[in-house]
Amino acid sequence: MPRKLRINDAFKITASIFVFCVAAHVAIPVGAQEPAPGQALQETSPDQAGNIVDQDEFQNLRPFTPTASAALKRIRRAGVLRVGLQRDYQPFHIVDSREGFPGIDAEVAESLAAAMDVRLQFEYADVGALMRLLQDGRIDAALGGISATVDRARYVYFSDPYIISSPAALLSRRSLPSESESVDFPRTRLRGLGDLGALPSLTLAVRAATTTEQLLRKEAAFRRFTLKSYAARSEALAALLSGEADALIADRVYLQALMLRRPELSGAYLTLFETYREDHLSIALAQGDPEFALYVNFFVKEMQRTGQLNTILRRYLESREWLP
Repeated sequence: MPRKLRINDAFKITASIFVFCVAAHVAIPVGAQEPAPGQALQETSPDQAGNIVDQDEFQNLRPFTPTASAALKRIRRAGVLRVGLQRDYQPFHIVDSREGFPGIDAEVAESLAAAMDVRLQFEYADVGALMRLLQDGRIDAALGGISATVDRARYVYFSDPYIISSPAALLSRRSLPSESESVDFPRTRLRGLGDLGALPSLTLAVRAATTTEQLLRKEAAFRRFTLKSYAARSEALAALLSGEADALIADRVYLQALMLRRPELSGAYLTLFETYREDHLSIALAQGDPEFALYVNFFVKEMQRTGQLNTILRRYLESREWLP
C-alpha cells in the first residue's frame, strides 16, 4: 500500500509539471518580444481558434532590437539615413527637378528611409568617393546608377540589383555605310552595342573611369575602334554632337532619359538599346554588417514584388512629365 501511494504522488507531480508547461507555452507565444525597460506587454486575448491576438500586430514589438546590426541601431538612434548619390546623373538624380521628380535613385532612397521610419540625408560624390565614404562610415548606403562588379565588391557589399541595364550606344547616322536598295541585299542589323562590329572604323566617346570604359578597353570586339574618354558625360555627349565622335557609349538608362530630354536627336542618331551584357545597378553598402545587407535586400525585393519600382521607372523612362 505505501508503494502504491508513492506512485500516485509521482504521477500527480508529473501531471502538475505538464500542466504548468502547457500553460506557460500558451501564455507566451513563440517569437514574442520582451517589453522595453519599464514597459509592460499590452493585454491580449485568444480568438475562437485559441490563437493569441494583438489588436495591432506591432503593439508588443520594438523595431531594430538591441541585437540588431550596428548600422540599423545607429540609423534608428540618429533618426536619419545617410545616402550617397552621383549628383545630377539623370535620371538617377536630377538637380533643379520638377516637384515630385527628384530622380529614380532619389525616390528609391526616399522609400528606404520611409520603410525605416527615419529622415533622409544626401551626400554627393562619384563612385570611387562614394565607396570611400562607405568605408569611412560617413554614409550608410550609396546609389546613383552604380554597377555591381567583382572588382568593386572587394571594397563594398552590393545588394540584389534593383535595375538591370546594359551598355548601349547613340550612333551618328553619318557613320552608317551606304547600302544597296535591292530587296535581295541584307541590310546591316544595328540594334545593340555588339552590332557595331559590322561597321567600319569608328570613334567612340565614353565617360572616363566607368565600367563602360573598362568594357570597351577589354573586349576584343572594340579594339579596332578609336576610344576617347572624357571626364564628364556632358563632354562625351558634346563630342558626339560636334562630330568628334561617331558614337556615344553609356548606360542604357542614361541614354533612354537623354532621348526623352532631347527628342530632336532621333533624326540624326540611331539608338542601340538591345541588351549587350546585363549591367546590375545595385545599392552599395559597407562590408561587415550582413544583417543590414539582408534588410536592404528584402527592401529591394519588396519594391519589385509590389510594383513600386516599376512605377518609379515608368515615371522617368516612359514619360516626359519629369522634364523641367
